[in-house]
Amino acid sequence: MTLEEWAELLRVLTEQLSLEARGRVRRATLIPLPVCATLCRAFGRSPQAAAWLEAFSQPMPAVWQLQAEAEANASDGAVDYVLNEQLAELEEAEVRLADELKGSFLA
Repeated sequence: MTLEEWAELLRVLTEQLSLEARGRVRRATLIPLPVCATLCRAFGRSPQAAAWLEAFSQPMPAVWQLQAEAEANASDGAVDYVLNEQLAELEEAEVRLADELKGSFLA
């Protein structure tokens, strides 16, 4: 990052802070958006993670979307067998991927 880019970044960040907050903010960390989205997905589905992904226009994991739809169906007393099958397949694939990642990390 060049000095000009750094100065522009500081100018933009300073404009976003209220006058009161400018004196209190001493440190800030820049994290690439895809990294944050990956972390949200890794920590699992929660209202906070879903809100964060939505706020920054990041894609919601397909399994989360299906889980939300299944929960809505359950609260309405409806059963969608195709949805339940898709959800089971995705959850199984996620477990296999997680096991593979753990294995490759520990090896």
